[in-house]
Amino acid sequence: MMELTAAVRLVSSWLEAEPAPRRSDDMHRSGVSGRVICLHEGSHAVIAHRFAIEITQASVCFAAGGSGAVDYRPAGDAAFALACANLAGIIAELRVGVSPARQAHLARSTDVAWARANVARAGVPNAAVVTATAAAVLAHWDAIRRCADVLQACGTVTGDTVGRICEAPT
Repeated sequence: MMELTAAVRLVSSWLEAEPAPRRSDDMHRSGVSGRVICLHEGSHAVIAHRFAIEITQASVCFAAGGSGAVDYRPAGDAAFALACANLAGIIAELRVGVSPARQAHLARSTDVAWARANVARAGVPNAAVVTATAAAVLAHWDAIRRCADVLQACGTVTGDTVGRICEAPT
């Protein structure tokens, strides 16, 4: 498990680095468990919802090493919120602890690439976005775990379900 302050420094450094080429099959070879995939995607969904970004659905697939996706529908200029949603899965993975190989994959992931673009659009410092994301992940950890539970059991959740998960008492 990584301390959140260390995670903020690490992810901020990834945003500042030059984008590295990424092989499309890296995620499938980085050895993540199904639970970590569910926490990753659940974090994207919950944090997007908390930042008022409409979620269409979140899904995971455990075949071929695992993958997942969250479909967003941002309204207006939501660059800061989108950057936080982009980074939420990474912060969740670092929170639970992942291997150096997985960290290397995350540093080159499309999540970081999208976050980098959204941070530039928002015109704010990298550390501000990463700190806000880490605080949001920590504050909403119970909802993230509940969303991961549903993803693990069902494979897909709708945006309405994510909303109900977020509003459920802890």
